[in-house]
Amino acid sequence: MSQEDLTARRRFANRYEESLAHLEEGLARLEAGDVTGAIEKLETALRYDRENTLAHGNLGLIYRQLGQLEKAEDAYRVALDLEPADPWLHRGLAAVYLQAAQQLRQTSDRTALVRMRVPAVERERRDTRAVIRRHQLRGALRRKAHRADAARARLRLHIVAERRLVDLQAL
Repeated sequence: MSQEDLTARRRFANRYEESLAHLEEGLARLEAGDVTGAIEKLETALRYDRENTLAHGNLGLIYRQLGQLEKAEDAYRVALDLEPADPWLHRGLAAVYLQAAQQLRQTSDRTALVRMRVPAVERERRDTRAVIRRHQLRGALRRKAHRADAARARLRLHIVAERRLVDLQAL
C-alpha cells in the first residue's frame, strides 16, 4: 500500500472520528435541552462526514419538533438516501407528513399543501432513481475490482509457473 493510500485512509478515519465526536456532543446537548447547540454540533458533524445518517436523522427530529417541517423533510430524505432500510427514518418522515397534515387541517392555507406534497413526490422519484444508480455503480465497481484481482492472481500463477519451468529446464 502506498504512502498516499495510507495518508488518505488516516484522513478519512480522522474525519469520521471528528464527526462521531460532534454527533455525540450534539446528542448530549439535545438531552440537556440546548436545541440550538445541538443543531450546531450536528451540522458540524455533517461537515466532517456528509454520510452520517444519525446526524441527518436527529436534525430531522429537531426540526420537526421546532415545526420547521420542510427542513425536517429534507434532513430525513438525505438520511433515507444513505440508509433506505432504516425504519426509524421512515417513521420520522411519516411523522413530518402527519404533522404537516395536522397543521393544514388547522389552517385554510391550501398552498402549503401543494408546496409540501409536489416537491416531495418529485424528490422521492428523483432520489429513488439516484439510489438505484448508486447501487448499480457500486456493483459495477465491485465487479471491476474483482476482475482486476482475478487477473492479478492469474498473472502471479503464470509468473510462478514460468519460474518453475525455468528451474526445471535449468536442471
